[in-house]
Amino acid sequence: MGVVLKELGKNREAIQYYQKALNINPNIPLAKFNISLALSDLATQIKLQGNLKEAKSLYKQALFYNHRCWNATYNLAVIFSEEGRMDRALYYYHLTLEFNPECAIAYNNMGVIEKNLGNFEMAIKYYKKALEINPKIVQTLNNLGTLYMMQGLIEESYHYLKRAVEEDSSYVEAYNNIGILCRDEADIEKALYYYQKCIQLDPHTRNAGHNQLLTYNYLPDFDPELQYKIHEEWARRFSANYKQYNTYNNSKQPNKTLKIGYISPDFFVHSVSYFIECMLKHYDKGYFQVFCYSNVARPDSKTEKFQGYVDKWRKVDGVNSCKVAEWIREDGIDILIELAGHTAGNRLDVMAHKPAPIQITWIGYPNTTGL
Repeated sequence: MGVVLKELGKNREAIQYYQKALNINPNIPLAKFNISLALSDLATQIKLQGNLKEAKSLYKQALFYNHRCWNATYNLAVIFSEEGRMDRALYYYHLTLEFNPECAIAYNNMGVIEKNLGNFEMAIKYYKKALEINPKIVQTLNNLGTLYMMQGLIEESYHYLKRAVEEDSSYVEAYNNIGILCRDEADIEKALYYYQKCIQLDPHTRNAGHNQLLTYNYLPDFDPELQYKIHEEWARRFSANYKQYNTYNNSKQPNKTLKIGYISPDFFVHSVSYFIECMLKHYDKGYFQVFCYSNVARPDSKTEKFQGYVDKWRKVDGVNSCKVAEWIREDGIDILIELAGHTAGNRLDVMAHKPAPIQITWIGYPNTTGL
């Protein structure tokens, strides 16, 4: 009955019958195997609903009945990665590969973690292991091409990115990354072609839109009026995806202390940080309170130094735009200044909510953002 119910997609009911079988005889190997599969499938359903805590518990129950259930170890790794617990994620990916050495996507995901930790050589090793198992994984081809691009290895990068679009002509991120490669090689027209290709395939893609606008700034004879219009059109499309505030509870007392918020991915050793440092260090605390919303992925000593300058520091990397906008409103920010424009790591999604009554773009971008 457990098998039949599982075939019908009724995992909870199937688990009950498998459990009854094991209550009668705890040593039925097939019942242990089947209940572990049902628990793992149920956990995946619950994970997709966003309940990671219950999903994690069910995956661990699956492993109690069958410690070699690689689907459970793989999904536990994914959950731990989403929670930012990379050491646990790597541990469970290694277990997955112990039980299923052909799980190419586990190698890919380990490569992503190692890349984000700055361990590029280890990341390349894992990506190549994934491609040894399955040479056609477009995600891995794209990831490897992107990593080589980060290292300045242009030919290697182009090789893998081209392979990605050859395997899947609709894989938008590879087109975006080829565009970045062309831009960095100063082939601006070709870069714009690839960004446009990406946008045509997926009008809602974020990265290509930002990169396209950034790249227009490199055209020597581009009409400023047209530049403004293109940014404005982008902003109209982009803003439509976000709830916008139009009322604010900020005090209007003329002599109050103004609350200034800075939002940036570049509060680390980065060119923007050298320009903004004096503003963070030397503002008049009698007139201003300064808040920083840091989208820094990998903080460093400069990040730590900046934290000591300001009244309040919030880490927003990985936090959704609605939540960040709520924080800005809770903090009562009067003037919100974003420092990235359309460059990497920007939080224009937060700015699109209009969480502060006055919003400004400064330092990090040579044009209007359109917002």
